[in-house]
Amino acid sequence: MYKKISTCVGLIFMLVCTSVAPVFATTNNQPPANPVVNDSYTNQKNYVDLRFGMFIHYNMGTYHDQEWVTPGQDPLSFNPEHVNTEQWATAAKSAGIKYTVLTTKHHDGFALWPTKYGNYNVMNSSYKKDIVRQYVDSMRAQGILPGLYFSIWDRQQGIAKGSVSRADIDFIKGQLTELLTNYGEIPVLIIDGWAWEMGHNEVPYQEIRELIKRLQPNILIVDHNGQTQPWDEDIIYFEEPKGVWAPSNNAYAANQGMPLVSSQWFWHDWMTNTEPASVENIVEDHLGYLEPRYTNFLVNVSPNPDGELDDNVVNRLGEIGQAWTPNESRPPLPDQPIVMEHPITANSATATSGIASNAIDGLMDYVGTYSETVWQTNTSLPQSLTLDLGYTYNNVNMLNYLPSQNLTQGMITSYTLYASEDGTNFTSVKSGTWDGDKTMKRVTFPSQTARYVKLEVNSAVGGFAAAGELAVGSYTNAVPTRTGIDSFDVNTLYRIVNKATGKALGVGSSSANGAAVAGRTQSSALDQQWVIDDLGLGKYKLANKQSGQVMDVPGASKSPGKPVIQWTDSETAADPTAINQQWAISNVGNGYFKITNVNSLLALENSNGSSADGNPTVQNTYTGSDSQLWKVERLPSLIKNVKVNGVPVSGLHSENRTATLTVFREKNLEVPTVTVDKASENVQLVIDPADSLPGTTTITATADGGATQEVYTLNFELVDRYASDLNWLSASSGWSTVKKDKSLDENAIRLMGSNGAVTYEKGFGVHANSRILFDISGKNYESFSALVGVDQEIVKSPSYADVEFKVLVDGVEKFASGVMKVTNVAKPIDVSVAGASMVELVVTQSDNDNSEDHASWANATFRVADAKSERKEELPEVDYLSDLNWLSATSGWLDVKKDKSIGGNAIILKNGAEDLSFAKGLGTHANSVIKYDLTGANYDTFSSFIGVDKEVNGGSYNGSVQFKVSGVKNDETVESLYSGSVLRESDNAQFVKVNVKSYKELILEITDSGNGNSEDHGDWADAKLTKQTVEATPVISGVTPVNVVTAEDVAPVLPANVSVTYNNGTTAVKSVQWDPIDSTKYEVAGSFIVNGVVDGTVIPAVANVTVTENTARAELVALIANAQVQHDLAVVGTADGNYPASSKSTLLAAIVQAQHTADLNSATNQEFEAATAALNSALQAFVLTKIGQVNVNVQSIAVTGSATTITEKDGSLQLEAYVLPANATNRSVTWVVYETDGVTISDKAIINTTGNLTAKKNGVVKVVASATDGSGIQGSSSVVITGQTPLPTDVPQATLTGPAVVQAGTGFSTKFGLNNVSSAVYAADITVTFDAGALDFVSVDPLISGFAVVETKTDIPGQIRIIAASQGNTGAVTASGDVFQFNWIAKPNHPSTTTNLVLTQVAVSNGLSQKMDAALANLTVSLTAATEKTTLQTIISLAQSIYDRAVEGTQAGQYAAGSKAVLLSAIQAAVAIQSDSGATQQQLDQAAITLNQALQAFSGKIVTVYAHGDVNGDNAIDIGDLGKAAVHYGKTSTSSDWNVAKSADINQDGKINIVDVVGIAKLIL
Repeated sequence: MYKKISTCVGLIFMLVCTSVAPVFATTNNQPPANPVVNDSYTNQKNYVDLRFGMFIHYNMGTYHDQEWVTPGQDPLSFNPEHVNTEQWATAAKSAGIKYTVLTTKHHDGFALWPTKYGNYNVMNSSYKKDIVRQYVDSMRAQGILPGLYFSIWDRQQGIAKGSVSRADIDFIKGQLTELLTNYGEIPVLIIDGWAWEMGHNEVPYQEIRELIKRLQPNILIVDHNGQTQPWDEDIIYFEEPKGVWAPSNNAYAANQGMPLVSSQWFWHDWMTNTEPASVENIVEDHLGYLEPRYTNFLVNVSPNPDGELDDNVVNRLGEIGQAWTPNESRPPLPDQPIVMEHPITANSATATSGIASNAIDGLMDYVGTYSETVWQTNTSLPQSLTLDLGYTYNNVNMLNYLPSQNLTQGMITSYTLYASEDGTNFTSVKSGTWDGDKTMKRVTFPSQTARYVKLEVNSAVGGFAAAGELAVGSYTNAVPTRTGIDSFDVNTLYRIVNKATGKALGVGSSSANGAAVAGRTQSSALDQQWVIDDLGLGKYKLANKQSGQVMDVPGASKSPGKPVIQWTDSETAADPTAINQQWAISNVGNGYFKITNVNSLLALENSNGSSADGNPTVQNTYTGSDSQLWKVERLPSLIKNVKVNGVPVSGLHSENRTATLTVFREKNLEVPTVTVDKASENVQLVIDPADSLPGTTTITATADGGATQEVYTLNFELVDRYASDLNWLSASSGWSTVKKDKSLDENAIRLMGSNGAVTYEKGFGVHANSRILFDISGKNYESFSALVGVDQEIVKSPSYADVEFKVLVDGVEKFASGVMKVTNVAKPIDVSVAGASMVELVVTQSDNDNSEDHASWANATFRVADAKSERKEELPEVDYLSDLNWLSATSGWLDVKKDKSIGGNAIILKNGAEDLSFAKGLGTHANSVIKYDLTGANYDTFSSFIGVDKEVNGGSYNGSVQFKVSGVKNDETVESLYSGSVLRESDNAQFVKVNVKSYKELILEITDSGNGNSEDHGDWADAKLTKQTVEATPVISGVTPVNVVTAEDVAPVLPANVSVTYNNGTTAVKSVQWDPIDSTKYEVAGSFIVNGVVDGTVIPAVANVTVTENTARAELVALIANAQVQHDLAVVGTADGNYPASSKSTLLAAIVQAQHTADLNSATNQEFEAATAALNSALQAFVLTKIGQVNVNVQSIAVTGSATTITEKDGSLQLEAYVLPANATNRSVTWVVYETDGVTISDKAIINTTGNLTAKKNGVVKVVASATDGSGIQGSSSVVITGQTPLPTDVPQATLTGPAVVQAGTGFSTKFGLNNVSSAVYAADITVTFDAGALDFVSVDPLISGFAVVETKTDIPGQIRIIAASQGNTGAVTASGDVFQFNWIAKPNHPSTTTNLVLTQVAVSNGLSQKMDAALANLTVSLTAATEKTTLQTIISLAQSIYDRAVEGTQAGQYAAGSKAVLLSAIQAAVAIQSDSGATQQQLDQAAITLNQALQAFSGKIVTVYAHGDVNGDNAIDIGDLGKAAVHYGKTSTSSDWNVAKSADINQDGKINIVDVVGIAKLIL
């Protein structure tokens, strides 16, 4: 039923967090063994001091009576009822065992944990639980250290010698990463199927070891390789059943493994009754022998198919524990050989004689049928062997030499070592002698930077040299890193230039397969630019920038003279990686490289020595001629080495600065981490990460002081799970086989669209009649979607093809397409699969002829439910009926069988061309009734595949039956839950799933179809009862509108996501596709609405777009007009009042440049402001060139801001100084903050040189801007500061939030909330004041269910008072958050202004009926209206805004009575001038100056003295004021802090005494 599935492992963005805590630290209940300091010797010593371990072989082999189980077994055949890891741990502890090792994955590839890599794992088995998690938790609970076993060789995945791809290595690393990050500290990792099967070169030891040690720095690596001395591993492994024992003189840290029962590792049925090894054998012959030899004994046990150890094993382990005591007299582990901490896997090797590659292949097993491979020279010494490391590395300082363990001669006795960066110029680094024996030799030397390491043999035993293995690396903690000119970067473009001709490699304008790679005159053409993609081990793929094709040798030829061409990348074409598209690039010195095809080992050569343009290149035997030497020139770029979560990003470089990367949609997604390196030291990098997903991360690189800039964009898109990336349960096609991501004929999937054929990259190609089954019972999928139709590859036969598509969910039809032909437009499918177990994709023929019925499921996708992981975190509890006791069971022939057909065979049902085989189920015969008691079991569903068993195939009747499912309720009522149609052996199996929640008894019936019951063999296959709570998929019930503000002629930026509300009250963020926006909508100020389509709902998104006048553009336009007037009026000459000709031309150029910016619709506010500043500077410079120029002094300064208060802690307020006249020679000002007297420097706030005021203490300050031109002109504004004293922690704090900008005439909402809620709030009295001239109150809505508005009072203009109360305990406000929403309308035609909404009273009551006054808040809202602005209009708007905000009164921050009328008169006078079409420029300028001066005078009318008795300056007289008087009681005007205390001297007699205290108290009352 289950066959091998080829899995393409894509880029998965995840952040890996690792710990470097000691491995041998404390477990759950045990003190630490010995402290680990993370050095090799200490870890090895602590390991061998454990002495006794237990190997646990439990995996797919347990269920198939095989040691190396055949790959491709049905995952459901792994079917334990439970896995009793607690029993394993208890048994281990009884024996005195200190550590264990579990076979997490054996050579067949079945994983015991829920790996994300592939689908052949425990979660797709009958068990569906993480066994590795159970194992580590159980061991630690008993104080036992849990180790792991992992096989590199994976026959299910196809990872085998001679066929390892980059994807395979990523698969291995992905699974190891899961094991070493998800299960805590692991002391030991045993790796198998590597040295003896794969070799350390094909699966690079360097890469795997570095990963393991990075994830778990203290872990010890054991490699099953038959060695009796350590090679690359940390601990030796002696495999006793193959005859390998620890030598009598062993002093290396080691372990020896032996099964406790017989010589087999996995369980076999005869083991239950087989006598285990004796106590004497284990204690004396093994532990007694191995302990003095520093070798741990790793006894193997084999759990049975029930997931438990057999009794004979458990008993024997207990007996061993009673008999064995550790040998504490053993001396400490002797010093161990120096460890090559960081090996470097060599790319290739060459030798003066012999097969050099045998020395680096990593094959080194000497047991059974496996033998070493050997480099062996002839008998003429000296001879040498050179290792090519593939790249230039630093920190190369060690070589290991393993003599042949089979030969009796060839041991090297005298040597010299050399290192080189280019393979030509070598430097001697070490020479010496070795003993002529078979022990491994280790040589260290001073650290080198090298790509090539040469071993020269001067003498050897027998007159010839031999080596089993050679390895190079570093013994220090410094990791060798790539350096030098052969370190190529995938984010850089390169030009490849021939030494002989100076011509660059290119492909011309062709993008076709087969185009010649030829020499061409150097240029900036894209076809001469190449991406060099590092494949590892010194192998590269060379991709042409223009065509996207890669450098290739056609037909994988190994013949000299074969042309080099471009061809489609084999990985892009979804075929196995083509070795003829891989190249080695080797430094040969003097800046040149040889480029060698990995397949043919022939060098890239400019053919025939021709320098003609277009002369082709070929591959040829390397001679070192100039025609075979190439410069690889890095093209200019500011960045390199871009990685996302540590994974390089291909295709991103200076000519393509945007990449789109996909992230699988799951919960708790984090924005991927982006890292990038500078191409040179003078580059500055800024990485701006995406705020959320989907989103965009930008990389900005600048150099040359900002003159050079490159901006790179990484777009992260969320994607759903394509069905073609999943493993199906089964798939059958009426002809040929089901194709993934291709049509039936293996073309691209093409379906008819509304405008012709459309091509799709993902999906399935099938032929009617077809059926694809997906088991999604362990997944959180909410829907299935696809586009379906007849594939256009059959357009040549339109009269034949006619099919019908169906989707069945748990056996129920959810979609039917009707008859479709090749001319029909593809139909969309979107069906809910939430809570489902089985999804069936069916294609049937619509007539009696299925000729040419080629059908395709395009973009077939399962969508993960929002805020959930793909895999269910809590899997349902499943009980198979065959594991339960029935109440009764009858069969029309023989007896009902468990897990077998009625005939005693495996349960097999028809499923198209590929039958379904089941490990679990019931086999019976019509007429049959089976009953199960469900009382108290709390099952939710029953499910099963049903059909006639294939064992009747060929019989006379072939069986014909009907299946029925019924439930018995508590009142004994029997209800039909399912009644199917007649099924025959020739019919496909069907899936049934029914709800059994409310029934006490389940009845399963099979009846004959009325024609007798001959051969009516019926199966309830995979029949099971499931306990699970299927949450109803929430439905989107609302989409929150968004408010967007933009300026005139600036396209509004609408959000990529909107907030949605579900019917269960939860919220989420969903992506939205907005309707196109007509540019005329935002040409002028106003408002409009944009609708959008929200992912997952038909409710439209709404964006309320407000278009404000582009003030920055208007100011620029006004300044251009002013500058143009001054330019036109200026007279060129030498007399006083004239201007030099050059100054006029300079000003005109500045005006033209500014006008260009003003005319750009795409210009930003920042660009407008920059243009305004530039023109203003040019205008001032122009004025100064006037001959006989007299300085123009400042006449007035008005200081304004967007508010006159600061209420937030450390809040700030930007103030502006409007200086007139505009042509004042020097318009700069200085800023100072005073007390209200305008003399004393204040500490209540600070201000910077640009006028940004930052609050520090409560009070009123006077901010003064002074002209610097010596005119003495000043402008000032008073600012009231509150909120700087921390609020009491037990008092609720009111909040008022809403939009910052509102368009006149539009509606908007503000929200009232409470923070700092320490006890439940049951009632509230709230008063809000507002500007009734600017706003209209509409309504108030509660935001908390049960906390409602009882009464609303609006009789006072500009004031709303509401009384609210909870309706019982459930409605009380118990946490911080929003409580009410106030709805408003900004009055139409209202001029631009700033208005405040102020909470003037918020009283709340708690559950004890105690009243509390909450801290108050206010909200400032800017109303915008379209107006034409000139210099005068700007001043008028500012003045009007200040006038509208001002309140006359006697409190601090208010204005003196009558002052507003004076300001209003000045405003009206200015408006009159503005409205006068005949007004001259001088009148307009003077009106602006006059109004500016009026503003200055009005600012001086602000009340800066608090009310009599308002000691603390909070505009209220209460016990807070009395408290301050009490604090300063007794102080006088001579006190050092009198400036702080004097506000309490309310009778102003220079002292604070009882008179002041009583006076304040009276004012309170």
